[in-house]
Amino acid sequence: MKNPNWLREELILALDLYFKLSFGQMDGRNPLVKSLSEELKALGLHQYIPDTVSFRSPNSVSLKLANFKSFDPGRSGTGMEGSGLLDRQVWNEFHTDRARLAVEAGRIRANKTRLPVERDVSSDGSATEPTDEYAAVDIDDETDPHEHSYPDPDAVLQSLRAFGYSLDTAVADLIDNSITAEATEIRITFGLDGVDSFLRIEDNGQGMSLAELRTAMRIGSISPLTTRSSSDLGRFGLGLKTASFSQCRRLTVKTRQESAVFTRVWDLDNVKDWVLGTYPVNSSSETNLGNVMSASGTIVLWEDLDRLIEIGDTTRDKENFYRKLEALKIHLGLIFHRYIEEGSLTIYVGTNPVAPFNPFDISDNFPSKELSASVYSLGTSRVEIQPYILPHESRLAQHEIKKLDIIRGWNEHQGIFLYRNRRLILDGTWLDLPFRKKENQRLVRIQVDIPNTADKEWHIDVKKAHAKVPDALRKQFMQICVDAIEEGKRVYSHRGSYVRRRDEDDQTFVWKARQQHGRRAYVINDKHPVYEAICQLLGSEARLFRDYIRIIAETLPVGMLINDFTDSKTVVETDVNGDKTILNDMYENTLHALTKAGMSREQALQELNRMEIFHTLNR
Repeated sequence: MKNPNWLREELILALDLYFKLSFGQMDGRNPLVKSLSEELKALGLHQYIPDTVSFRSPNSVSLKLANFKSFDPGRSGTGMEGSGLLDRQVWNEFHTDRARLAVEAGRIRANKTRLPVERDVSSDGSATEPTDEYAAVDIDDETDPHEHSYPDPDAVLQSLRAFGYSLDTAVADLIDNSITAEATEIRITFGLDGVDSFLRIEDNGQGMSLAELRTAMRIGSISPLTTRSSSDLGRFGLGLKTASFSQCRRLTVKTRQESAVFTRVWDLDNVKDWVLGTYPVNSSSETNLGNVMSASGTIVLWEDLDRLIEIGDTTRDKENFYRKLEALKIHLGLIFHRYIEEGSLTIYVGTNPVAPFNPFDISDNFPSKELSASVYSLGTSRVEIQPYILPHESRLAQHEIKKLDIIRGWNEHQGIFLYRNRRLILDGTWLDLPFRKKENQRLVRIQVDIPNTADKEWHIDVKKAHAKVPDALRKQFMQICVDAIEEGKRVYSHRGSYVRRRDEDDQTFVWKARQQHGRRAYVINDKHPVYEAICQLLGSEARLFRDYIRIIAETLPVGMLINDFTDSKTVVETDVNGDKTILNDMYENTLHALTKAGMSREQALQELNRMEIFHTLNR
């Protein structure tokens, strides 16, 4: 009786061996061919084997390898023609994707196998049928020092959902891929329709070939140890999958490169055996996916948005969804502000372009103060550090104050802003340095630029949301931060003071701090030129003025101020708050008082122009 035809699983194992052998190693005497022969016998994929001796013998395996040679353009004319349709199908499916072939072969080997039970032979030479022809057993070859251990696909993919992405960070990770593909325009569109809701991201980048798409969809597509292009914003080869699965259960990617268009689908409801879909799962998905509109580019489609929306309350769903989209626009404007500002990238959310949000350039009228920049070498990498001190909020317009406070609050954005290839990965952090966020440091911003070749030294994690200062640069970073913090405190604390004179020890403040018995008290400076001028003009009535000033100092609402200042979303400001009409009146009245008290006009003007409160007048 003829032995059964080769099954797909057997052909996959044979093709896997084919690519491991050189031209002259494919005959039945090769130990690897013999080993595969024994393995195929042991797999137990067939219900009945009439001849266990000739079944998948080394020679029959060798013939099958020869069939594959007939398909191989690199070995044209050397194989045996006449192979079956299934042989050709397996060849076409795997010959350009050997990594996937290895995974499939490992999966087949890892499964439970069935071994044929030996049959008794009767006295007349005929075989008796066993009561249980095959017994389910595990192959346990103790002669092999190694064995494969393959993860369960459902368990792995469900675990990837727990990486802690928000919508903001997930979309930003996908935009990283688009920038790496040299996209200049990214469009984020969405549809809110209950279970059919979707979010779609399309770019006009280079697109992908079929092999590149398969690689991109593979879990852990690129090792973090691999040397990347200087423009590559990726890290572990997980971003597309982990970011997407954090928000949805079905990920569809459609890509176009020249005239070729390819689609692949991960569906968490159908991930058995690591099987990728090759076309949209239904007509609704196909409609949502649409076509790549540019000559090349990629579409990422999220569906079954179980982590993004809650199905049930339509009104609440819409409110929450649109609130998240508004927050997304602000987040993307911050993370990619340098790309947007330089004109190399435009991002649309819906029909609206995302506006850049530069955390160091916050005022239309008052630039941030740049402290000394530093450049260090770390191995082959270059680290650039630029500290800034923001202008005091008393100088800012109301819309500028709101802009600063719009994401996490004024205080939360103090500290280091870490950029990797000009993409902001961490903002408002002191990393692992021994500094805490404090109210009087809220004006300090330190821009740090690193390349993607420094990931290991900076301990960049999968989400690009954690980093540590390298030990080799820790001392230098500490000093830069200390200097920036001191300058930031000075600007924050002295908004009502004279600016520093040429002699740095010669300063005059409206308020003075006194330390007594372990306590600090704030009093108004009675040596201030304006204070003295008023007392001189009042003459004998000056006593009442002095008493009133003491009352002001003694009733300073310290508790309320502390409460307001520790609230990161509260900006404490004065009544005047930069109103130039009021400031001009104050300036003229004070000038008049000083000259009337005996000061020359020139001397009075010098005193006034040293007072920070009048700096905005540019007089």
